[in-house]
Amino acid sequence: MAKKSFVFPVLALGGVAAAVIYYLTGSKLQKLEIAFKAFQKNIKFSFPNLYLPISVEITNPNKNTVTLNEINADVYLNGSKTSTILYTTPVELKARAVSTISNLLIKTEVFSALDNALSKTITIKIKGYIRADKMNYPIDQTIQIQ
Repeated sequence: MAKKSFVFPVLALGGVAAAVIYYLTGSKLQKLEIAFKAFQKNIKFSFPNLYLPISVEITNPNKNTVTLNEINADVYLNGSKTSTILYTTPVELKARAVSTISNLLIKTEVFSALDNALSKTITIKIKGYIRADKMNYPIDQTIQIQ
Protein backbone atom coordinates (compact mmCIF):
# COMPACT_ATOMS: atom_id res chain seq x y z
CA MET A 1 0.00 0.00 0.00
CA ALA A 2 1.40 3.39 -1.06
CA LYS A 3 1.76 6.23 1.39
CA LYS A 4 -0.21 9.38 0.52
CA SER A 5 1.61 12.70 0.59
CA PHE A 6 0.05 15.54 2.54
CA VAL A 7 2.73 18.08 1.61
CA PHE A 8 1.00 19.48 -1.48
CA PRO A 9 -2.47 19.99 0.17
CA VAL A 10 -0.84 21.67 3.19
CA LEU A 11 1.16 24.02 0.94
CA ALA A 12 -1.96 24.78 -1.11
CA LEU A 13 -3.97 25.58 2.03
CA GLY A 14 -1.13 27.76 3.31
CA GLY A 15 -1.08 29.70 0.03
CA VAL A 16 -4.84 30.24 0.15
CA ALA A 17 -4.62 31.41 3.76
CA ALA A 18 -1.81 33.83 2.85
CA ALA A 19 -3.86 35.20 -0.06
CA VAL A 20 -6.89 35.71 2.22
CA ILE A 21 -4.77 37.46 4.86
CA TYR A 22 -3.16 39.69 2.20
CA TYR A 23 -6.59 40.58 0.80
CA LEU A 24 -8.01 41.40 4.24
CA THR A 25 -5.04 43.44 5.41
CA GLY A 26 -4.54 45.06 2.01
CA SER A 27 -8.05 46.48 2.17
CA LYS A 28 -7.58 48.14 5.56
CA LEU A 29 -8.85 51.69 5.75
CA GLN A 30 -6.24 54.37 5.41
CA LYS A 31 -6.38 57.26 7.83
CA LEU A 32 -8.84 60.02 6.92
CA GLU A 33 -7.36 63.51 6.60
CA ILE A 34 -9.32 66.06 8.64
CA ALA A 35 -9.04 69.86 8.35
CA PHE A 36 -11.20 72.38 10.21
CA LYS A 37 -11.64 75.92 8.88
CA ALA A 38 -13.07 78.91 10.76
CA PHE A 39 -14.93 81.79 9.16
CA GLN A 40 -14.77 85.40 10.27
CA LYS A 41 -18.02 86.15 8.46
CA ASN A 42 -21.53 85.02 9.39
CA ILE A 43 -20.98 85.09 13.14
CA LYS A 44 -24.41 84.70 14.74
CA PHE A 45 -25.46 86.48 17.91
CA SER A 46 -28.14 85.43 20.38
CA PHE A 47 -27.54 87.01 23.77
CA PRO A 48 -25.69 85.85 25.82
CA ASN A 49 -24.02 83.69 23.14
CA LEU A 50 -22.08 84.07 19.92
CA TYR A 51 -21.94 81.31 17.33
CA LEU A 52 -18.83 81.05 15.16
CA PRO A 53 -19.38 78.95 12.02
CA ILE A 54 -16.71 76.44 11.05
CA SER A 55 -16.48 73.72 8.43
CA VAL A 56 -14.56 70.49 8.23
CA GLU A 57 -12.99 69.04 5.12
CA ILE A 58 -12.41 65.29 5.20
CA THR A 59 -10.23 63.60 2.61
CA ASN A 60 -10.98 59.92 2.08
CA PRO A 61 -7.88 58.38 0.42
CA ASN A 62 -9.49 54.91 0.42
CA LYS A 63 -10.76 53.07 -2.64
CA ASN A 64 -14.16 52.60 -0.98
CA THR A 65 -16.80 55.05 0.19
CA VAL A 66 -16.87 55.44 3.98
CA THR A 67 -19.80 56.59 6.13
CA LEU A 68 -19.06 59.28 8.70
CA ASN A 69 -21.30 58.64 11.71
CA GLU A 70 -20.18 61.19 14.27
CA ILE A 71 -17.99 64.17 15.04
CA ASN A 72 -17.41 64.65 18.78
CA ALA A 73 -14.91 67.26 19.90
CA ASP A 74 -14.23 69.84 22.59
CA VAL A 75 -13.50 73.38 21.45
CA TYR A 76 -11.08 75.72 23.22
CA LEU A 77 -10.81 79.46 22.54
CA ASN A 78 -7.42 80.84 23.65
CA GLY A 79 -6.97 77.86 25.98
CA SER A 80 -10.41 77.89 27.65
CA LYS A 81 -12.96 75.20 26.87
CA THR A 82 -15.97 76.99 25.43
CA SER A 83 -17.99 74.46 23.51
CA THR A 84 -18.48 70.93 22.23
CA ILE A 85 -19.14 69.90 18.65
CA LEU A 86 -21.48 66.93 18.36
CA TYR A 87 -22.56 66.07 14.82
CA THR A 88 -24.41 62.79 14.32
CA THR A 89 -25.96 63.04 10.85
CA PRO A 90 -24.49 60.25 8.66
CA VAL A 91 -22.47 61.55 5.69
CA GLU A 92 -21.04 59.48 2.85
CA LEU A 93 -17.36 60.22 2.28
CA LYS A 94 -16.82 59.31 -1.38
CA ALA A 95 -13.79 57.20 -2.28
CA ARG A 96 -10.64 59.18 -3.07
CA ALA A 97 -12.44 62.49 -2.67
CA VAL A 98 -12.78 65.49 -0.35
CA SER A 99 -16.10 66.00 1.47
CA THR A 100 -17.06 69.19 3.30
CA ILE A 101 -19.42 69.56 6.23
CA SER A 102 -20.36 73.22 6.62
CA ASN A 103 -22.10 75.32 9.24
CA LEU A 104 -20.90 73.58 12.36
CA LEU A 105 -21.29 76.19 15.09
CA ILE A 106 -18.95 76.93 17.98
CA LYS A 107 -20.94 78.47 20.81
CA THR A 108 -19.28 80.90 23.21
CA GLU A 109 -20.54 83.47 25.68
CA VAL A 110 -20.42 87.10 24.57
CA PHE A 111 -18.24 88.16 27.51
CA SER A 112 -15.72 85.40 26.80
CA ALA A 113 -15.74 86.40 23.12
CA LEU A 114 -15.07 90.03 24.05
CA ASP A 115 -12.05 88.97 26.10
CA ASN A 116 -10.81 86.93 23.14
CA ALA A 117 -11.54 89.77 20.68
CA LEU A 118 -9.09 91.99 22.55
CA SER A 119 -6.32 89.56 21.63
CA LYS A 120 -4.57 90.10 18.31
CA THR A 121 -4.88 86.40 17.54
CA ILE A 122 -7.69 84.04 18.50
CA THR A 123 -6.60 80.43 18.83
CA ILE A 124 -9.25 77.76 18.34
CA LYS A 125 -8.24 74.26 19.41
CA ILE A 126 -10.45 71.32 18.46
CA LYS A 127 -9.79 68.01 20.22
CA GLY A 128 -11.86 64.85 19.96
CA TYR A 129 -12.64 62.26 17.29
CA ILE A 130 -14.50 61.48 14.10
CA ARG A 131 -16.19 58.09 13.85
CA ALA A 132 -16.45 56.54 10.39
CA ASP A 133 -17.35 52.93 9.65
CA LYS A 134 -16.92 51.89 13.31
CA MET A 135 -13.41 53.38 13.53
CA ASN A 136 -12.39 56.46 15.51
CA TYR A 137 -10.03 58.98 13.93
CA PRO A 138 -8.49 61.41 16.45
CA ILE A 139 -8.83 65.17 16.01
CA ASP A 140 -6.27 67.52 17.54
CA GLN A 141 -6.12 70.70 15.49
CA THR A 142 -5.43 74.35 16.12
CA ILE A 143 -6.78 77.22 14.01
CA GLN A 144 -5.46 80.78 14.27
CA ILE A 145 -7.69 83.77 13.45
CA GLN A 146 -6.01 87.16 13.23
